[in-house]
Amino acid sequence: MKKKKVKPILVVKSAVPRKRVRKRRSNALVNADEKAASHNRRVQQWCKVGEITGHDLLDAMKSQEERCWYCQCEIDPYCWHTDHRVPLSRGGKNIPGNIVITCPECNLKKWARYPHEMGWRLI
Repeated sequence: MKKKKVKPILVVKSAVPRKRVRKRRSNALVNADEKAASHNRRVQQWCKVGEITGHDLLDAMKSQEERCWYCQCEIDPYCWHTDHRVPLSRGGKNIPGNIVITCPECNLKKWARYPHEMGWRLI
């Protein structure tokens, strides 16, 4: 008995990419997690205690209503800084209560000073 020849199945590749089955985390959480990891590395260099997470940063942003802690301007969701109210170099801890969300301009002006040394009001 001879075997029948099987015709190969025609495979057509679609030009439209398939949707991913796996759910991706939101961009905001990914960004916050990266910022938290960066802060935690810096804290380890200062030999300080405490650790923050991306969720801590997002909670801080929500509680501040997406506004800068110091100047109250609206914060761009893709360009924001986190700041320690009490700087690490002055004995501050890396805990959620010491972290605030700021615009880049305010954070770069402040450096390692207290807000009252800058003449800024405390909220």
